[in-house]
Amino acid sequence: QQVHLPVPAIYFDAQEAQVQEVLHTAQEVLLFNSEVLVLASNYRQQPDNNAVLTDVDVVDVEQINTQLQPKDLRATPVHPPYQPGSFSDQLYSPDGRFYAQRDGIYRTGTHERLISTDLPFFDRISDFDPVGWTAGQRGVVYTGRTAYVIDNTNDYAIPYSWLPVPQPQLLLELPEEFWTE
Repeated sequence: QQVHLPVPAIYFDAQEAQVQEVLHTAQEVLLFNSEVLVLASNYRQQPDNNAVLTDVDVVDVEQINTQLQPKDLRATPVHPPYQPGSFSDQLYSPDGRFYAQRDGIYRTGTHERLISTDLPFFDRISDFDPVGWTAGQRGVVYTGRTAYVIDNTNDYAIPYSWLPVPQPQLLLELPEEFWTE
């Protein structure tokens, strides 16, 4: 029996009190690509002690591991459960029959687009990227990259960004005939 728990997403900032509290209560820390799932020892009874830390890079993982060191914990990398394919920018389904890109879901053999995201594509920070397949290969979760109210990251001399604005997560579902459960 599967249990579904809502887990809040928190933008990672090593100095933020909420992030430090979540890491303090951590029993298990799992590293996915650019997100970290932090689970408390009683994660089912008190789901507020769990969190997904977003926008985590390699330096952030080192900071997380430093904060976890007194508890003798480390962020454990979790490798994607889907099949790797010929192209690294494609997110393949668990059975390898489909892959997702920014603009939709495709059939692996024919490269026919089955479903379009109908999202604008500008190759900018505000684009949505596929991040994972749902259980039963029912669809693909897309997440928007964090946007900033004040963003000067294109300035090579003094890049900065302030006031992060988390973006929504979207689900693009496959037709029921393609589901595996």
